[in-house]
Amino acid sequence: MNEIDNKTERKNREKEFKQKIILQAAKQLFEVKGYNNTTLADIATEAGFAKGTLYLYFKNKSEIILYLILELKEDFSIELDNILNSKTDSRAKFKMIQNSFSDLVLYKIEKIGVYDFLKDITFKELEQSTIGEKFCEYESGVISLFKKIVIQGKKEGIIDPNLDPQSTAILLDTLMEGVIHKFATYDKIPLYENLTKKEFLNKIFSLLARIFK
Repeated sequence: MNEIDNKTERKNREKEFKQKIILQAAKQLFEVKGYNNTTLADIATEAGFAKGTLYLYFKNKSEIILYLILELKEDFSIELDNILNSKTDSRAKFKMIQNSFSDLVLYKIEKIGVYDFLKDITFKELEQSTIGEKFCEYESGVISLFKKIVIQGKKEGIIDPNLDPQSTAILLDTLMEGVIHKFATYDKIPLYENLTKKEFLNKIFSLLARIFK
């Protein structure tokens, strides 16, 4: 490795290190003050940087929370991979996925104010962010994991053999993503006023469980 490569690697490591400091500061503030009540100036102060320094690493507050969302989703993906590799049948794995996803959407995501953020986000914001491609990679990975569990279930004879694994995996992923966006405006939908988010989520998974015999 030549001197130029060494300098580039050092700069990349320094950038990643400072990004992590900013993200950790933002996460702490979002948990305490809420996403909407936290400003970039607040984040800069908490991270120990000048406000202008933040723009060297993130375009805006939206991009900061997008990175935090991706971190949570990547952690969820790791949990899915661990579930896939566990020595249990596909029905038990499905229940483990339900528990892991419930923890993600009812606690981890809500804790940092993601639902407040999702009320105002546009797909254009995501497309313009440098993180957009990483979200696509995440989705592809999760669909692949779901597909493997469906294939396992078919081999075990406890999932309908007529189900197409790829289509079923895409459906599962789409429903889960839909739940996250639905929860952003959940309290404003009269139809759900008699159901808590947890009860709603349990009903969704009860329907999904019908893929099993």
